[in-house]
Amino acid sequence: MYKAGLGLALLFLCLALPVAADVLVVDGRELAGIFCGFDKKRLAFQEWREGAPGQHDIALVERLRLDRPVRVSFAYAKNSRQKQAGVLHGFKDGDFDLEAAGRRLQLPDWKLARLEAVFDMRDFMLRREAALNPAPGPGGKNGHFEVSTALKAGQALVVHFHQPGSAASERQGNYVRRLCDDSRGRAIYHQVKVEPKPDDPNIRHYDLQTLPQFWFYTPAGVLSRRLAERFTESDLEDALESARRGR
Repeated sequence: MYKAGLGLALLFLCLALPVAADVLVVDGRELAGIFCGFDKKRLAFQEWREGAPGQHDIALVERLRLDRPVRVSFAYAKNSRQKQAGVLHGFKDGDFDLEAAGRRLQLPDWKLARLEAVFDMRDFMLRREAALNPAPGPGGKNGHFEVSTALKAGQALVVHFHQPGSAASERQGNYVRRLCDDSRGRAIYHQVKVEPKPDDPNIRHYDLQTLPQFWFYTPAGVLSRRLAERFTESDLEDALESARRGR
């Protein structure tokens, strides 16, 4: 979490990362996210907007396209206790495309007891960040965000001044986004990426001393409440409800 005057040397490279995702085709749907593993005839896949990996019956999985090969540990069904290291290249038509011991293998799902992806949590967070928030808020890098550009008549607005790379900011943002999505159009969520540096235009213009921050506007466009420093999910809910009611 950013505080003015602290940690100014941190650089958050995620702002320059391209969007990258694995794609799971299951039961006629395409899901974007990251492959997590395979166990007990179910494939685990983490969608970007979900809080936990979904479990999909392998019989319904048509294809898994990987953004890049994934290091895995796996075990054959005939000897489920013996783990081996390998590299997964994808899944199609019931077969895992697996590289192990210098050989490229096409293994039917029934031959494997389990398969676990080995991935870096920081890399996952950065890829998820890039996918969920592909563009900076209005104003870009050279100007500050103008709240008026996001206000819509008859709808409450939540402006999230977000610190890229912060797990807390992402978690809170996803929570507020879901609250707005569930409001049936009565509230909208807008995220503004803010670099944790004193020369960031949004930090200068809005005098942001900490990140993240959530600013709540009523349907009439009046600032109702600001949440910064320490706050809970209940605080976020109460602030949104107050804004929606025009208080």
